[in-house]
Amino acid sequence: DERYVCHPFLPATAAEMIVPILVDERVFGVITIESDVRGVFAQSDLDLVTAMAHLIGVTIANLQHDAELQRAREQLIERDRLRALGELSSGVAHDFNNLLASILGHVQLLLNEYHDPRLQEGLWAIELAAIDGAATIKRLQGFAQTSQSTPQGAVDLNQVVEESLALTRPRWHDEVQSRGIVIEVRTDLKALPIITGDAPALRELIINLVLNAIDALPNGGTITIRTTPAPPEVFGAAGVLLIIQDNGVGIDPALHERIFAPFFSTKGVHGTGMGLAIVRGIVQQHGGRITLESEPGKGTMFQIWLPVGQPPELPTSSSQPSPMMPLHILVVDDETAVRQVLTRILERQGHRVVEATSGEEALAQYRPGRYAIICTDLGMPGMSGWELASQVRQIDTTVRIVLVTGWSEQVDPADMQRYGVNAILAKPFTIQSVQNLIASLVDAAEQV
Repeated sequence: DERYVCHPFLPATAAEMIVPILVDERVFGVITIESDVRGVFAQSDLDLVTAMAHLIGVTIANLQHDAELQRAREQLIERDRLRALGELSSGVAHDFNNLLASILGHVQLLLNEYHDPRLQEGLWAIELAAIDGAATIKRLQGFAQTSQSTPQGAVDLNQVVEESLALTRPRWHDEVQSRGIVIEVRTDLKALPIITGDAPALRELIINLVLNAIDALPNGGTITIRTTPAPPEVFGAAGVLLIIQDNGVGIDPALHERIFAPFFSTKGVHGTGMGLAIVRGIVQQHGGRITLESEPGKGTMFQIWLPVGQPPELPTSSSQPSPMMPLHILVVDDETAVRQVLTRILERQGHRVVEATSGEEALAQYRPGRYAIICTDLGMPGMSGWELASQVRQIDTTVRIVLVTGWSEQVDPADMQRYGVNAILAKPFTIQSVQNLIASLVDAAEQV
């Protein structure tokens, strides 16, 4: 050890006793006792120091084991919290996705019907919020699973920042000004490479941090958002930096470690404790890093590094489906709003649609060959979508059956095959997703 060789007392040493400190049978350190008198150490001295080294080793090992146990306990607690959140979200996901399906469908129909720029701007904001709401529900549902995947696409982070500020403008501009408070939002967005990620998730991340910054400015102030390419020599890989900073009340350093924990909030009854937990989860799913700098009275700064991944290949052909012959379609859903908006979308595409409010009603009036496609909700009172599909398949082998559900990612392909389901339509659906699905079913039927 060079540090030992350079020790200033080494030249004067005439006698030395060196005893290793073992932790889990590995050398953790040594005890050295030196003297300028030759032969001063006896066997009893060595025995005493050896016993001392053993006690030190046992103590260090116990401390390390305790720290590992504490980390394991904290991981289990966080996992249980996230699992509890996933189970809780599953109870509301069905209803919430039904609401979003109705909102998104009607907004897109209105966007196709009305072309006034001011009206379209408001409708676009509602459409984007509904799409992001659906992505949020999917992430909350994912907390109940042990692993989560992030949809990958080409993302312009600066565009995501601009969209997020447009969606939050009523909070940081209109609402606070009505209370006589001024919050200035400044942006410094440098040219960035396109990153690979999930645009709705990144919008949610920015919106959460902006809303937190607004809450930290009860008397007004400044929110600054900066983006810049990240130096690879500092972060170890090519990436981009997103910095969101405010000059508000700040966060106690003692809370920095807990601030990202699920259900922990500094806002009392006004906070859910999920905003920053979701932010950290989104960053981790993108392979990024997040750091926090904050002091009471000096504001808060979140710095997020996101890697620049390999962008997905763009399709070479147009994804716009070719015009098709009108089809006779049965739509089954106990939720009136969802059933009606899906019917309107299909009718706008030229199809003839019959509605049923339950699986029993659909089955009672069903005749083989009457319909080309059945679109049925999965979770309905009485007969479920699975049961309806199974019974229809027993009397009609040619009809195409579509299961409409907010749990599309959790549907087992083996169950689809067992019950005779041909495709899944994820809630909330869009005009384009419905059109693409119908076209794919027609193409598949023509190839049989």
